[in-house]
Amino acid sequence: MLTPLNDSLNKKANHLSFHTPAHNGGIVIDTRLDVTELSYSDNLLEAKGVILESEREVAKAYGVENVLYSTAGATALIHTVVRALRDKGTFLLYGEAHKSVYNALRINCARAYLYRGIDIRGALVESGAKVLVCTSPNYFGATLNLKEIREITDELDVILVVDASHGAHFAFCSLLPDPATKFADLVIHSQHKTMQTLTGGASLCYTDEYKKEILLAFKEIHTTSPNYLVMSSIESAVSLLQKDGERLYQQVVKEVEHFTCRAQCTPFSVVPTADKTRLVVETTDNADEVREYLESQGIYPEMVYGNKLVFIVTPFNYVHLDALCDALEGYSYKGDYQALPTPNGKEMVELKFGSSYEEVSLDEAVGRASYGEIGLYPPGVPVVVAGETITKEQVEFLKEFSKFTFGLEKSYALVLK
Repeated sequence: MLTPLNDSLNKKANHLSFHTPAHNGGIVIDTRLDVTELSYSDNLLEAKGVILESEREVAKAYGVENVLYSTAGATALIHTVVRALRDKGTFLLYGEAHKSVYNALRINCARAYLYRGIDIRGALVESGAKVLVCTSPNYFGATLNLKEIREITDELDVILVVDASHGAHFAFCSLLPDPATKFADLVIHSQHKTMQTLTGGASLCYTDEYKKEILLAFKEIHTTSPNYLVMSSIESAVSLLQKDGERLYQQVVKEVEHFTCRAQCTPFSVVPTADKTRLVVETTDNADEVREYLESQGIYPEMVYGNKLVFIVTPFNYVHLDALCDALEGYSYKGDYQALPTPNGKEMVELKFGSSYEEVSLDEAVGRASYGEIGLYPPGVPVVVAGETITKEQVEFLKEFSKFTFGLEKSYALVLK
């Protein structure tokens, strides 16, 4: 038989990686560790032995009461949290929630709202929400003021959940933002995004108060065939950063600052970020054209979004930043592209998960209520959410970046009947 996937992966195996997984090819895999639930290896879904001991060690490293591993990514943990808290009351989403959050709410028939404004307290009161789900940091390294948000949720007796998938490394260097674990009741980390962990490696930090519900929901959702290589890579990555994270990430920050200085001599600019390891390069060219050029030079960014390119910089790839800057200096800059701004929908939207839909063209979708979420991937954050009336501005934005959309069926939108 033909082997197109293997052929493609092997052909590009030596490219310079500024994307997930953040081990950047630096893990030597011993396939003998790829085992199943044996007498000595424990069982992730019923952890009583070495897996439980490992999770407890990682909990100590993060300074939390409990940690739960996932080898099915942060998505499995998001579904676990929503299912565990589904009887607590209404959910309110704040910030750039990943599409998996909406899917989890849909599957659990949860009542939920999306809030796009700045008055979080007012939004919680208006919605009557008892669970607040925030995303911090986002794909671009921006963070929310979780200390202030925690004060509000404490005042209103609201459970605070933070999807910190891109912030698993914050706990290990003083130059990085405060970790979400200092403030939230439940925190989702995706170690494979920023740490030396295999794809799918993620963890949930949670307090004893929610232990029973979390473990029950996890057993209902996570695969019964967890990958032991992924679990062991989570443990190894956290152990490495607990021992040496301060030094490693100080060097990363230093090299990013050096890159920023060099970039001043190029037509590109570096966007300041709260996460100083997240490199966001802005251009007035089509960022996707810049991506294609960089890939022709063997350099692969994490993503492009409008006029921005995002690079995940780690202790394992910062040595290639000079090569990235050299490539940008060699780019034939045109400066003739103006991206459409991301359209802003209503501040407060009640998510309506209907079951009956029809397919219409994007133009015909204007003025109709969306069946599901539509946006760009990456980052997987919806521009339109379930039940929201689709606007002309949203349609024009989606057309502009049609190459990266999710939630459309062969360019057709699904709208509620």
